[in-house]
Amino acid sequence: MLKSYLVIALRTLRRRKAYAAINIAGLALGIACCLLIGLYVQEELSYDRHHENGAQVYRVNQLVQSEAEEAVWDWGGGGLGEDLVADFPQIEAMVRVHPNPGPVRYEPAEGAPRSFRERGFVFADPSLFSVFTHPFLAGDPATAFAEPLSVVLTASTARKYFGAADPLGQLLNYGGMLDLTVTGVIADLPRTSHLQFDLAAPLEGFKRLYNFPAGADFNSYWWPYVHTYIQVDDPAAVGAMQMAMPAFVSRHRPEGEGNYRPLFEPLFDIHLYTEAGAGGRITQVRIFGLIALSILLLACINFMNLATARAARRAKEVGVRKVVGAHRRQLIGQFLGESLLMAGLALVLALGLVELALPLFSDLAGYPVAVDYAENRAYLLGLVVLLAVTGIVAGAYPALYLSGFHPARVLKGRAGARGGARLRQALVVVQFTVSIALIAGATVAFQQLRFVQEQRLGFDEDQMVALRLGGGLDWPALKQELLAQPWVRSATMTSDRPGMGIGNELPYVVEGGGVAPDLPERVHNQYVGYDYFEDLGIPIVAGRGFDPAFPSDKGYRPEGTQFLHMFDRGWVINEAAARASGWTPEEALGKNIRVFAFENGTYYTDLRGTVVGVAADYHHASFRSAIEPVVFGLADSPYGFMGGWAMVGVAPGNARETLTALEAFWKEHAPGTPYEAEFLDATLQQQYVQEARLGKLIGVFAALGVLIACLGLFGLAAYTAEQRTKEIGVRKVLGASVPGLIGLLSRDFLTLVLVAAVVAVPVAYWAMEQWLTGFAYRIELHPAVFLGVALLAMGTAFATVGWQAYRTARLDPARTLRYE
Repeated sequence: MLKSYLVIALRTLRRRKAYAAINIAGLALGIACCLLIGLYVQEELSYDRHHENGAQVYRVNQLVQSEAEEAVWDWGGGGLGEDLVADFPQIEAMVRVHPNPGPVRYEPAEGAPRSFRERGFVFADPSLFSVFTHPFLAGDPATAFAEPLSVVLTASTARKYFGAADPLGQLLNYGGMLDLTVTGVIADLPRTSHLQFDLAAPLEGFKRLYNFPAGADFNSYWWPYVHTYIQVDDPAAVGAMQMAMPAFVSRHRPEGEGNYRPLFEPLFDIHLYTEAGAGGRITQVRIFGLIALSILLLACINFMNLATARAARRAKEVGVRKVVGAHRRQLIGQFLGESLLMAGLALVLALGLVELALPLFSDLAGYPVAVDYAENRAYLLGLVVLLAVTGIVAGAYPALYLSGFHPARVLKGRAGARGGARLRQALVVVQFTVSIALIAGATVAFQQLRFVQEQRLGFDEDQMVALRLGGGLDWPALKQELLAQPWVRSATMTSDRPGMGIGNELPYVVEGGGVAPDLPERVHNQYVGYDYFEDLGIPIVAGRGFDPAFPSDKGYRPEGTQFLHMFDRGWVINEAAARASGWTPEEALGKNIRVFAFENGTYYTDLRGTVVGVAADYHHASFRSAIEPVVFGLADSPYGFMGGWAMVGVAPGNARETLTALEAFWKEHAPGTPYEAEFLDATLQQQYVQEARLGKLIGVFAALGVLIACLGLFGLAAYTAEQRTKEIGVRKVLGASVPGLIGLLSRDFLTLVLVAAVVAVPVAYWAMEQWLTGFAYRIELHPAVFLGVALLAMGTAFATVGWQAYRTARLDPARTLRYE
């Protein structure tokens, strides 16, 4: 029987080549899209799954609440983890990780020194290698951090410094202050690890870097900033631990009770829910999952529409089979078998399309995408499930519909395809509703991306090079040397690159009361050079900028205090800070502002000064964030900072030549500091790479969705034209024109597309309005955009149907009237 079914199915495909080609092509495109999106979704869902104890690991976040805001921070102070371990026996292990990028230098016995600024440098507890799975290629994980001045490298980092030589026992200097001995080499971290690093050193070394007293504990909940992870013996116990947090806070940090609470976040949730900001990556995963299902649905609808439309051609076959004794379940099995056969052929074609599309898809996704069929068992299982689902979903209704014909009516010629006309119309509406919504979404995404790319940020980023500085450099002398170069037009310094966010955010109080220390408002605190505002074209709307003629701008440090204590200095604030303090720009001048951070009631950062100027607001971070209050201090003061950035304005010209000249200058004048430079405007655009890729991917899949829908529409139009061939001949004999016949054959389909547009536009409008809420600065949605998309869909549908109608309308009536 199975052989008979197979023979009949192959014979049917041979007889209906065009029908089979349209169905298989549509299914293949739909399956190929699903497979490509499946690779992306699988990658996103696999983050941190390589850690053997991953299901038992949680990151300890902080929920911080005040009258003004509620925020979740993924960092906390060093003392938090120690207190958790002491109070909760369910915690088997705890590890703290403190990212601390800095310059690393290797001086071999022979040859030139090798120096790099390592962005992936972290300090961590020894339990880093037991809580997380990091295979050691050299060294022993049990003793790698036995000494405080040790360091573990990834394999690629070891090759970068030592080549093929044995790295164990070699010395690396960190920040010009710590000589670290290489005690281990681990495999490069997979891309699917949210916690990325290239070099790891013990936290004991960090204590020495900042001159902690011998044996001192990290007894602060605020400093140093660390990511704290715990490994529990039973994940089911975490719920009870979370409920115990209010009592925990009241015991260990009573001053924060009521506005502070630790939150336990599963390791597997970090990348999906929090790593990429509000909403995380799970939103994108859901979007692409929905797109994959939608495109597969479009392909299945094509199959159902064409199968039911051509039901009349197989009605007599069904009637004869029933008369000779075939049961309905046998007929259903036969038609489902044909559907699965076509799905199987489509799957083979889809796999070929996937292989061809992988290079382009990798470029769009931003990382290399490949399929390892031997290792990726989940993917192979997905292929089988996809084949079964596609075959059954596409073939279920046609099988039930065809097998339900009554033999007597069929053999009398009273059964045909009209019974499914309304369903076919509904399915066409569904197809184009999905297609129009996808196109509208892609269009809005492109418009928002163009908006953020074209908007001015409030400062001059053109021809501005950000050059990474190192601690200990004589900036005034270096600045004079830079300004002497013919290709340099300006040079200033800053702790944070404009437009890239400000890392320092501290509580502050203002003259006249301000906010109580236990419920602090927070302000961004940035340190800049004398010419910062002038060089970047940021207007001073009241008062003045920093000026060497006013020594008081630098402030002073009282004798016996830490270098983080500065009094009577000058501040420049932005307009947002003035508004937040209840002042006009003019009223802000002369007001006192105190910026501080505290440790169990003792201030370890205490900066006090007077407002000397108010700068115009500019975007210190991406367009996802609103402009927030910023207090600017003078970087050329004794406060200083390790590193920071030089903002070097260069003359217009060849960018590559400029960077080459800057690198040569740097090696001559700052040979001990790694060279790291980038054009600011290019760096700013990198903030929107994710949106750009998302928009391109949605655009590509939206276009494929429209193509699949048009394939089905073409097939239905061809079938309709075939069914009405004699009618067309009669109408032509009676004087009907070709344009009139095209309109006759196209009208019904265009009506369906119009209905789809009416349904899709409000749905797409609502969805994109929700997506745009993630941007503090965004485009406004205009009805014209959605109207244009609807017209585009109708035009595409008309072109698809109109071509087939034109071919039929041009036929010779003498031929069409003889058509059987």
